[in-house]
Amino acid sequence: MVLENVKGLLSHDSGKTFQTILKVLTDLGYSVEWQVLNAKDFGVPQNRERIFIVGHLGGECGRKVFPFRQSSSENVEQKPIAHTINSSDWRGANRNQKQTTIRTDNPSTPERGDKPNSTNGIRRASYTDGARIRRLTPLECERLMAYPDNWTKYGVGDELISDTQRYKMCGNGIVSNVVSEVVGGLIDVGCL
Repeated sequence: MVLENVKGLLSHDSGKTFQTILKVLTDLGYSVEWQVLNAKDFGVPQNRERIFIVGHLGGECGRKVFPFRQSSSENVEQKPIAHTINSSDWRGANRNQKQTTIRTDNPSTPERGDKPNSTNGIRRASYTDGARIRRLTPLECERLMAYPDNWTKYGVGDELISDTQRYKMCGNGIVSNVVSEVVGGLIDVGCL
């Protein structure tokens, strides 16, 4: 089994809540291991720390899944996945300057959006220089979670889902790149 939760679970009630969870899982017969993983270490352009708990029913797995070796951004080709806002153009791509993009260091992540002619990394817009800040679109939120484009757009029977619900789905979701790596780690050590 794989469980995921916010990093704050470790310190909730001075750590007692987390200890209770581990004890209950152990009492149910699971051998449990856990680690805090950050989405930014898995090719996603956001700092999203989450705790992952892996439980093996009926004893320990042959080898440990954690500590999980996090991906390295060194010597890996970076691909742009989306344009971002910057301080000189609130729409995200100033045609008179280099375009600003969110970049990923995961070569398996499909390139998203238009190819920029050149990039200069991520610039932060600030309130002091007069830049207008805009809300991310649901599509941009999907991309930040490494979901396919418009993955949250349609519900049952191809009914359109409201933007409010799409934002909630992305905010409450799990970054697919991290889950893929954790499950891949389970497969690698022979636990699945």
